[in-house]
Amino acid sequence: MVVKIKSLMLATSQVNKLIEFYTLLGINFEHKLIPKGSEFYQAKMDDFSFSIIGKEHMNIEAQPNCSLTFAVTYLDPIFSHLVDKGFIGILDPTTIDEQRKCIILDPDGRSVELVEIKL
Repeated sequence: MVVKIKSLMLATSQVNKLIEFYTLLGINFEHKLIPKGSEFYQAKMDDFSFSIIGKEHMNIEAQPNCSLTFAVTYLDPIFSHLVDKGFIGILDPTTIDEQRKCIILDPDGRSVELVEIKL
């Protein structure tokens, strides 16, 4: 049996801040119109769909219930740019087990690990 994740949707009361954060990682979102409902943004990455949906009255949890990992090129400038924009870095870029990585919090407090890939 083969299992492959096809999509991820994050619900938030801070749609614009989340779009800004993930756009700074290089993810391009398209705004989708939902006739009755909230804001919805979707990014297609090969056969994977990453979405952000607005939930106006949603409270940010003290400990978000998921963390994310993204493979990126040019880890250090991405991390610096996010921190310069006011996002919180909790692990500066470092090499662990021969791989460059860092961890930064998204606006809702989710741990987002960035792992550098070579071109």
